[in-house]
Amino acid sequence: MVLLKPAYCLNEEFYMVLVTAITNFCGLPGSINAFYLGDPYLGGLGLFTIATSFMYHYTESIKSEELFLTPGQWHHLDNIGAILSLQALCICLMDIQESITRVTLYWIALIITLLFQTQAPWALESTLIPIVIAFVALVIKLKIYGTTKSVNRRCLKKGLGLLLAALVCFAKGIDQPTDFLRIFHGLWHLFCMTSLTFLAQIYVPEGEELTLSVFRQRIK
Repeated sequence: MVLLKPAYCLNEEFYMVLVTAITNFCGLPGSINAFYLGDPYLGGLGLFTIATSFMYHYTESIKSEELFLTPGQWHHLDNIGAILSLQALCICLMDIQESITRVTLYWIALIITLLFQTQAPWALESTLIPIVIAFVALVIKLKIYGTTKSVNRRCLKKGLGLLLAALVCFAKGIDQPTDFLRIFHGLWHLFCMTSLTFLAQIYVPEGEELTLSVFRQRIK
């Protein structure tokens, strides 16, 4: 059975842009903070994912056939950005001190993702396998070598709690016809990007985490 996407009126399309496209900018503070923490790859990747996800959901919401790329092409880039972001988070959580090692792992993750996404971009395994590889590598590294820094439990608890909420919303938003204005998918963006911002700081000493006031100071 083929599930048809619901048809929306003009006002509903506007709200869909707010819910599914604008919510991507929740990841902006974390991306900017990554540059501040000395990780330009993570920061640049965050901006790339925000931009591609915004363009995908914007073109989809207004039913644009093409805006430089088609909605399907923006969707593919959005998937790549999401996979790379989760891989990069795993690499960050490895607590690798040598920058050359961390950058090498970033490149390996990028190559693996591009290979799988080129081979079968819409196959579920092409999304899951690159992420699972990064997660297994994280577990092995922490199991064998541990970490050199103490864990910021505040960021860890907030990050995991928001991630759980994000996964629930993602599951509820999979069936588009029953997700009015794709509200659950918008909440997935909100919770997931905020979660990644906290989880990327679990090795930042308590009291030095990114807050709204700190963010304002850093963008001045």
